[in-house]
Amino acid sequence: MPIYMLDIPMTKALDLWSQLERAYHGTNSYGGDEAEIYAYQLLPRDPLAENGSGPMGQEAREHAALRAAQSLHGLLAYFAETRAASILVDGRRLGQWMLKTPLVHRCHVKVKPKRRK
Repeated sequence: MPIYMLDIPMTKALDLWSQLERAYHGTNSYGGDEAEIYAYQLLPRDPLAENGSGPMGQEAREHAALRAAQSLHGLLAYFAETRAASILVDGRRLGQWMLKTPLVHRCHVKVKPKRRK
């Protein structure tokens, strides 16, 4: 299955990857094996979503929140695959549910190495 990171600016993706690496090693400053990720970190600027009023502004915000979740899912799925990591997002196992669940404000991402058999 292809992995997509639709809109994450490169500098933000690198910063988020670093947070995930630290969580993977249990040294993240937020909570050891947990990172706190904000939706705004995942998207390029969109004036209509940021400041638009009325139905068009609301629609742009809803679309941005869904894109944020989808982009985060792509980054987390790639991290999990390349690092053999187990990932929980707000207490739920990383999965397809994220592709339909808008990320409006922030989420907590717990990262652990998978146990070797």
